[in-house]
Amino acid sequence: MPPSAPDAATRGTHRSILLTGIISTLALIGTWIATASVRRPARAHSAFADLVAQTPLTGTATALLALTSGALLSALTVRYARRKATPEQAGHPSKIPAWPQHAVLIPFLLIALGAAFRAVAHPLSPLALGNGAASFVTTILLGLAFIFLLEERFLSARSEADRRDIAGLPGLLRLSVCILLLSGLFAGCNAAGTFVPTWFWKVPAFLTLYGVLEVTLRLSLSWFSPPPTTETARSCVDVTLFTAPASFTPNRIAETLRQRFGLDFDRSWALDFVRKTFLPVSTLMLLLAWTGSGIVQIPQNQRGVYERLGVPVDVFEPGLHISLPAPFGRVRLMEFGTIHSLAVTDVPLAAGGIADRTTAEGEPPDSANRLWDRSPEDASWLVARDQSGNRAGFQMLTANLRILYRVRLSRQGTMDALYTVASPESLLDSLAHRTLTTFFAAETLEGVMATRRDRIAKIVSEKLQTVLDQYNTGLEIMAVLVDTIQPPAPAAKSWRMVQAAEVRAQTSVAEETARAEGTHALAQRDAYDALSQSAAQAETTRRTAAADTLRMKGDEAAWRAGGQAFLLERYLAALKHGLEKASLTIVDGHLSNTLFDLRPELSALRTPSDASGAQ
Repeated sequence: MPPSAPDAATRGTHRSILLTGIISTLALIGTWIATASVRRPARAHSAFADLVAQTPLTGTATALLALTSGALLSALTVRYARRKATPEQAGHPSKIPAWPQHAVLIPFLLIALGAAFRAVAHPLSPLALGNGAASFVTTILLGLAFIFLLEERFLSARSEADRRDIAGLPGLLRLSVCILLLSGLFAGCNAAGTFVPTWFWKVPAFLTLYGVLEVTLRLSLSWFSPPPTTETARSCVDVTLFTAPASFTPNRIAETLRQRFGLDFDRSWALDFVRKTFLPVSTLMLLLAWTGSGIVQIPQNQRGVYERLGVPVDVFEPGLHISLPAPFGRVRLMEFGTIHSLAVTDVPLAAGGIADRTTAEGEPPDSANRLWDRSPEDASWLVARDQSGNRAGFQMLTANLRILYRVRLSRQGTMDALYTVASPESLLDSLAHRTLTTFFAAETLEGVMATRRDRIAKIVSEKLQTVLDQYNTGLEIMAVLVDTIQPPAPAAKSWRMVQAAEVRAQTSVAEETARAEGTHALAQRDAYDALSQSAAQAETTRRTAAADTLRMKGDEAAWRAGGQAFLLERYLAALKHGLEKASLTIVDGHLSNTLFDLRPELSALRTPSDASGAQ
């Protein structure tokens, strides 16, 4: 039996939803494959890799396609469950399980949540105009937007009874179409060479995050609802902003609060008072806000030039100040005491190199290489006179020079810097080149290489400051730093040898000076020792002579007083002193025997005959 018209319409809706869901899922898989391919080293520097790295496009597309695929496939589970439900009995409507819808939707929602947050937090960087992959990406995005638009129009044309359980699906498809059109528009503008502000790429990401969060919230609330019946079963996929925008009007919000929560704000005296006083209170607040624009806070490292009706009248110091509100009064901020460093190079300022981000413990940057075998990128090529032989010529040399400058601290200097100089870096670079060219052209190569760098820096600084003061620029040169002055390439080896010889000579002088100082110190030590010993010996002799003199005077006084008695006493004392350590034998002159045996004690054991015989 052929199917009835309602069954045929229902099957057509099923097939369209399934086909769109499959297309969305295939597009999601293709997005994953394309994103993974650019991470390979061979594709790391392609145009598509730049588009992925510098914009949140892939994260937005992944989140949107995951949300759309999950919404379409979960809607099919709801319709399939209603179709397979048992017939209702009197007073007992059949229940429909909600877990199939949740089981299909939750994995896609998790993917969408992760991709949406990643897209919102993606760091933005300027994308080069005319990206080669932008046109292809634009085609894909517009194609997907066309498919989703067809599905939205098809579902919106269905009857209310046919799309009652998927009433929020057309709103989600409208959100998808809007996001894809915006992304395709931005990519197409880039492919056509039209500049698009960087933050514009965040708009589709935030719209996607809004849709994912609302669907997640509806899914979470459905867990706490009673099991649906065949009449109340609905898909939890809906985006109110694109399904029923009129729900956000004040009347609709008041009606919703009155019907669901019993809150009738029409009878509230507070709201009636607010309605009556809204206009005067708003006017007063706007007037206060406009008056408050005349209160200006100047930071500690800045100063402000106050313009009254376009005429500068004062310079505000750091702190809080009151002026006329805009547009009658205006404060233009200027730096206060900030010192800038400018490298004088032949490279244009707009093509400045990579910023030096090295740390104190890290590897030195390439700009620190000051060897003569190559010229640094931040060097200036200059010309100096050369008078070798009888001919006058010129020699090329390079100089690494930096200028430290700031805006003058005086009030007039601040105004001059604000209204006279548009680009201090360009002005100083031009004037420094002219000053250096004039200085080196007036000097010979030998004179330049022999002049101390601090002397050259002082001369250049004085000339540069004179020119700046003539133009009333308000800039002050703090210092001119000359890192190196390198000779011409043919003479580099000779100059290196000269400098090496000078270093060796200075080293030899230092060594000989140290040796001489050591010898001088030793001589001073020996002379001091000899002088000290001589002084000590002389003092000893002097004191000995003084003692002898005192002793002689004492003896003379005693002789005069005692006469021969003193002489005898002195004789005996001298004799005693002389005989203290002598071996004495005392013989009494009264002995009758005139024979003495002076031998050791053994001689006393002999007989007198032996003694006489020995005699």
